Amino acid sequence: MAKAITYFTDTPAEGLSLDLPSLLQTMPWAVLLLDAAGIVRLANAAVAAVWGLAPAVLQGSQLGELLPAATYPALHALLAAPAPAHGECYLPHCAQWLALSTAQLPQGLALYGHDITALRRTEAEAHEQAHLLASISNATPDLIYITDLQTHSVSYASGHVQALLGYSPAQLYAQGPAAFGHILHPDDQALRLAHLQACVLLPDEQLLTQDVRLRLGDGRYHWFRLRDRAFRRGADGRVSHSIGIAQDVQAEREATDRLHQHHELLLGVFASAQVGLSYQQAVRDEQGQLLDFRLQTLNSASLVADHQSGLGQGELLSEALPHLRQHELWGKFTEALATGQPMRLETHYQHAQLSAWLDVSITPLGDGLILSSLDISARKQAELELQHKNSILEAVYGAALTGIQVLQSVRDAAGELVDFEWVYATRAAEALLGQGPLVGRQQAATLAPTPPLATWAQQQQVVATGQPAEHEMPYPLPSSCTWLRVLLVPFGDGLVLAHEDITARKTEEATMRASRQQLQQTLDALPQIVWTRLPNGQLGTFNARWYAYTGLSVAQSQADGWQAALHPDDLPRLLAGRSKANLDGTSRTVEVRVQRHDGRYRWHLCQVVPLYHEAGELLYWVGSATDIDDRKQTETELQENKHLLEAVFHTSPQAFALTKSVRNATGDIVDFSFLWTNEKCRALLHGHDLTGLRLLADVAPRFLTTGIFDKLVASLHTGQLVEEEAPYAAAGPAQWLRWTAARLGDGNFLTLEDITARKLADLERRHGQELLQAVFDSTTDGIEVFKSVRNAQGELIDFEWVLHNQVSQRLLGRTDLVGKRWLAELPGMAELGVFGRHRRVADHGEVAELEWHYQGEELRGWFHSVAVQLGDGLLVTWQDITARKRQQAETLRLQLTQQQQLAQAVLEAEENEKRRIAESLHNGLGQLLYATKLSLAQLDPAQPIAFAATLHKTSELLSTAIGQTRTLSHELMPQILADFGLEVAIQDICTTCSMGVLRMRSRVDDVPPRLSPHLALALYRMAQELANNIVKHSQATRASLQLLGQADGTIELRADDNGVGFVPNLPQVGRPGIGLQALHDRVRLLRGTLHLLPTPAQGTQVIIRLPWAVPTAAATSTTPVYLTSS
Repeated sequence: MAKAITYFTDTPAEGLSLDLPSLLQTMPWAVLLLDAAGIVRLANAAVAAVWGLAPAVLQGSQLGELLPAATYPALHALLAAPAPAHGECYLPHCAQWLALSTAQLPQGLALYGHDITALRRTEAEAHEQAHLLASISNATPDLIYITDLQTHSVSYASGHVQALLGYSPAQLYAQGPAAFGHILHPDDQALRLAHLQACVLLPDEQLLTQDVRLRLGDGRYHWFRLRDRAFRRGADGRVSHSIGIAQDVQAEREATDRLHQHHELLLGVFASAQVGLSYQQAVRDEQGQLLDFRLQTLNSASLVADHQSGLGQGELLSEALPHLRQHELWGKFTEALATGQPMRLETHYQHAQLSAWLDVSITPLGDGLILSSLDISARKQAELELQHKNSILEAVYGAALTGIQVLQSVRDAAGELVDFEWVYATRAAEALLGQGPLVGRQQAATLAPTPPLATWAQQQQVVATGQPAEHEMPYPLPSSCTWLRVLLVPFGDGLVLAHEDITARKTEEATMRASRQQLQQTLDALPQIVWTRLPNGQLGTFNARWYAYTGLSVAQSQADGWQAALHPDDLPRLLAGRSKANLDGTSRTVEVRVQRHDGRYRWHLCQVVPLYHEAGELLYWVGSATDIDDRKQTETELQENKHLLEAVFHTSPQAFALTKSVRNATGDIVDFSFLWTNEKCRALLHGHDLTGLRLLADVAPRFLTTGIFDKLVASLHTGQLVEEEAPYAAAGPAQWLRWTAARLGDGNFLTLEDITARKLADLERRHGQELLQAVFDSTTDGIEVFKSVRNAQGELIDFEWVLHNQVSQRLLGRTDLVGKRWLAELPGMAELGVFGRHRRVADHGEVAELEWHYQGEELRGWFHSVAVQLGDGLLVTWQDITARKRQQAETLRLQLTQQQQLAQAVLEAEENEKRRIAESLHNGLGQLLYATKLSLAQLDPAQPIAFAATLHKTSELLSTAIGQTRTLSHELMPQILADFGLEVAIQDICTTCSMGVLRMRSRVDDVPPRLSPHLALALYRMAQELANNIVKHSQATRASLQLLGQADGTIELRADDNGVGFVPNLPQVGRPGIGLQALHDRVRLLRGTLHLLPTPAQGTQVIIRLPWAVPTAAATSTTPVYLTSS
């Protein structure tokens, strides 16, 4: 024993002041002292209780052999850890959990452990209790809660709190103690506080019940019945937390209140009943035949009281439950009343007031019935759900590819296990065994010709010990042999036996073994040194190059023997890098010196890479060592030329700097140190010399957070060029620098360039773009910028979007068009001709204003666009004019309709005029000519006196006919208008119409000298018609006609009289001429206006305005091109 103690100390055992073995024996923990080879040198007495192995068995034994890594992986992971470690381990051989920790000794390892099985079981029981609480919470419709009696806050609430109160559990937890005052009714808060104080002293099995009002989420209060009991106690034994169930009794309270108002005595008798109770008295006719039942009394839980509001004593049952006569309950009522025997049944009753499963008891009492009803809907629903879940479970087991068998023990009279009987078996299990239905059959007789999945001893041991078992086995099938994984789990007085087909896995393992052999052969052929290492740190294999280079044998290279070939100064750095790689699972690179078989050390670049399984599991590490000694010699030569290179760089006009990596103890780069900078670099940094400073610590700490430092490190590892732009303000004014880094030795060669001016220009450009985008997005027109797309011959073949504002995005329904081609997205533009016009704009600088109609999936409607040249592209503004086009079409339709109406009116007026002329010719000139003919026929020269009288009469008739012909001709084409103009013609109308008492005057001012003939004739005819109307209908004594030129390009014709006037809405009978309607139509045809101001008994005024001058359009106006798609 003293020898073992000396092995673990720096001084001999005789120098110790304490008896270490005795001290270890007094410790409550299990202590094992292991040497470097893993052999147990010392074990105290607690080992037997904790490890299940006697100290004598452990001492002197290899711990890895007694407790192999395959069964105890956690233990071996702790032992392989390079530093003190802690962990937990499960010991299957004694079914115990251990908490383990290790401590490094000078020449070995100390392993401490103590039994935490009880703690694990307690945690498992707590987990089961929590699961049970959650299951109960989900199964009950009531609210389950836990109250902290010290703070009066809710520490747990089941999920039903949302449905019952309208608050989520998280909302209750967030309120804390404030929830007490927020949810409780103010009148109930003092009672609840006293109730909670009483819960502090509550015995374990006692319940406290209290009804309080709780505020719902919508502000209403509901009555809830709270039942509390002790849940957790503090160190002083008093209850610290109570658990309770809250049941919504609002309906019960309301029903109770109603019943109390109607029948106090009945409420007192039935109030404590948990089921619905009512008494119905039979209602019979004079012959004693049963007609109905009359309600005499009922409690709040009765069938009727729950679902028939306001029903009271003396009402008929058929009125309370109108569908009851068609239900089986009515037959049971009559049968029980007739036989006098009580009856009980479960039935489903449904109508407008009730839909529930009821447990109904019918008891005859006198000439009536006592009806007891209990709502069992929840139980029935649970039974249906259980049945549904069982059917789902049966379907899942039936469809499972894994075979499952449930076996029940068969025992003799003495209780000895003699066989197993199948209770359940999936189809996969029956198919594997080649048997029909197995349920109800015994195993021994059924499997006599069929190999079992587990031996009798294995099954017997699982039932006897209650411990599960597992094994893998080949299983013969008629056409092949398959591999199975078999699991045996105790289940009551029997077991569950499950099997899984693992043939594919076994085949894959065999393939992997062959692949490893092939890989080893490939590695042996490589010129580099290659090795493998397992995830637990155990060395795998070296390739042949290792043994040939180092001269070490396979045995010498095992365990840590390979370390003898490494230079003593490099070994710690290599081991530190390996430990870090184990922690983060990443590859590592390190340069070390490896001793050749002739004793010479040569530099090697060692790289180690992790290999992972497809599932993400680490398989092993692969390392390689490449001889870089020649490169190291080259680096030395380069160092000798450093001064010459510095001289060259200091005279260069470019800013240069050289850095060297700063590494920690494990070889990782933590910073870069500036070795030197040239004159141009110092001038660029305003005289600031970086030599001797560190990049992160002194110059640019932000490089670490921005990722630039990581890129510099990567550049050092990979040799790739790194270019970064970053601000610099360590000395002088702030500036932007462009850093270019290239690997040089164990550092970087940096090139610096001042890009402050470019950055400021970029910033101004971005501001300008943002301003331009803001302007674009604020306009109501769509704005798009295109660049030309040309082929190899320079011909413009398409346009590409460079920019488009939000209006354009909305019109196109797209936001992703930048960079896309115009015709590819809107192919119809080529067919419309829009692309051709835009191409001329881009090639020749024209301005294209277009109105085009597009019908496509992306775009539909009429659009107006203007395109101008912008560099080798276009600036296009466009807007949707579909609504305007529709309005124009509607306006055109209305104009055409109006013109048709006016044309019809003109035609009618012409027809009326023709009829009037025909009547004048027939009744006037025709009659005069006929009378002249008759008079000529009476001429008789033989009678001179009569001849002379007849001739005179005939001459007068001809003179009258000539006058009427002249008048009619004058009406058709006034000669005075053609000879003397409109002003004289108007004066002639007034002179002609001034007759009898009527005096009509005229006034013509500012009339343009050159009116169009058709406008002058129209004004003359209108004036003539107005004058005739005054003469014929006004009965006036004074009247006037005025023709006045206006400054707005119109001419006004005004007629006034002091006659009798008229009402314009009344029909005017017997008025000749074209009439008011014809006058209105003629004015509208000439695009004028007519205003009629009649006043009964006070005269009439008519004002007509006609345009005589139309403004000409500007010669510079642009006429848009109209394009439509097919």
